[in-house]
Amino acid sequence: MRVKLSTLFLLAVALGVAIYSYYTYRVAHEVKFENLDITDLEGKPIDLEDITGEHLFVHFFATWCSNCLNEQASLEVAAEILKNDGVTTILISDEPIEKLKKFVANENLKTPIYHSNKKLKEMSIYTIPTCYLLKNNRAVVFRHVGEEMWNDDDVLNKLRALLR
Repeated sequence: MRVKLSTLFLLAVALGVAIYSYYTYRVAHEVKFENLDITDLEGKPIDLEDITGEHLFVHFFATWCSNCLNEQASLEVAAEILKNDGVTTILISDEPIEKLKKFVANENLKTPIYHSNKKLKEMSIYTIPTCYLLKNNRAVVFRHVGEEMWNDDDVLNKLRALLR
C-alpha cells in the first residue's frame, strides 16, 4: 500500500511539473503591449502607436536562438507579403544594442529590430521565438511559441483570416 501511495504521489508531482513547464514555456502569455519599453538601435524610444501599419506582427527573438535563426528567412518573406494586408512586422530582443546592430549588419535584414529595455522574462516571454499578431485596434488575435515557416501559404492564410 505504501509503495502505491508513493508512486501515485510521484506521478502527481511529475504531472504538476509537466503542466507547469508546458504553460510556462510552450504557451504565449499575455503581454501588455502598451507597457513595452523599446528603443530603436540608436537608443531612441519607440511607441507602438508610432509604428505605421494597420496591424502589427511582433516577433520576440534572440540572436543566439537557433530556432529564431532557422525561421528568419521565412519571416522576412512573410513580412514582405503581409505588408499588402496592412501588417507591419517588427522584431524585439532584450540583447545589448551593439549585439543587435552586428546581427542586423551580418544578416542584412529589412525587418526593423528594436531593443527591449526590460528583460523578456519580465514581460512573461519565457520561450523564444514568441510571436503576436495585433489587429488594428491593437487586440491580440494570434499568439505563437516556437519555430514556424511563416511564408507557408497555410500559415499566411490563417494570419490573414484573423485580420478580417
